[in-house]
Amino acid sequence: MLASTDHALLATSLVLAVGTIVSVLVQLERQYKTVGWLNASKWFLIISAFFSLVMTSIVCAAAAKGLGASISLAEFEGRESLQKLLVAAFPPYFLCNMFVKHAWLTFYYGLARTRAQTWFIHLMQIIAAGFGISSVLVILMQCIPLRVIWLRGVTPPPTEHAPRCINLIAFFYANAIIMIVTDVVMYLLPMVLLRNVDMLKPHRWGVYALFAIGGLVVVASIMRLVAIVHVDRDGIRNGSNVSENYALVYLWAAVENHLGICAACAGAIKQKSISVFHRVKRSYSSLKSKSYRSSHAPSSPLAQAQSFEDRVLYERTDSLPESPSGLDKKSPQPMFEMHTVPGSPTKTTEYELSTPYKHAV
Repeated sequence: MLASTDHALLATSLVLAVGTIVSVLVQLERQYKTVGWLNASKWFLIISAFFSLVMTSIVCAAAAKGLGASISLAEFEGRESLQKLLVAAFPPYFLCNMFVKHAWLTFYYGLARTRAQTWFIHLMQIIAAGFGISSVLVILMQCIPLRVIWLRGVTPPPTEHAPRCINLIAFFYANAIIMIVTDVVMYLLPMVLLRNVDMLKPHRWGVYALFAIGGLVVVASIMRLVAIVHVDRDGIRNGSNVSENYALVYLWAAVENHLGICAACAGAIKQKSISVFHRVKRSYSSLKSKSYRSSHAPSSPLAQAQSFEDRVLYERTDSLPESPSGLDKKSPQPMFEMHTVPGSPTKTTEYELSTPYKHAV
């Protein structure tokens, strides 16, 4: 049965994967509507999303094999399939992180105003590429041969030709610290690039807030470093909670990458949210107006005919002929006129005049 850490790992991974897919689709939709083609920044974003989903899939498979479960250190190292999945999850993580940085930095070229700023972005591109590729190589060559990692809990290593392995925890420390520093520089860079650009103060703070979302990525990197400290202190040295602590390392690594992708799509998500809000508001107003008209409409055909007759007879009195002899054309009572019948001087008859006046026949 999965422990609580397994549930958190699986649920968070699925939510992050869905968020990344939706964010990238919204970004691509906006790009096609406004420009009609994909630039380099968007291609880097697509590649990073692909590697993030690959890593998420591997982490979910590792959770099914015992990552995050309450097991001992010996049992954790003895699960061959779990160890293979843990090794396989790190290269997509580093490649995703590298391409996310390239997506951001390529976008920054449009904000650069001086040659020094452009060259600094070039330098950051080189650092991001070198850091990502070197991290993947370290993971793939952490032990020679590499199979020692997933066989160490099953078969003891040979004594004649002992495998050569690096201190993986020391590498994790150095990698996390370098990544935090590069993330801080990269997400603070727009404030420097936009410092001398003329724009309204609310717009400037809006742009700063948009890029400040990247600060959440830095927070996730710091939390990954904290999880590495727990792996070193509790898992490696004391042999307790090693699987749970490793699960937290992968959890915060996934949060870091997926948040970086979502932050890169924040502008498109904002515009899409505003558009959807206005569309829903218009639909609600239309439904409310239709409901009001239907509630005040006549309930039967007879009532509709009567309403039409009243409207014709009483509301449009200006279109009727004027009454003679100063008769009140607004008077609704029937009127009578006395006439003498020819050939009978003693007889008279009454002719009813319809309202407001009717000529006698």
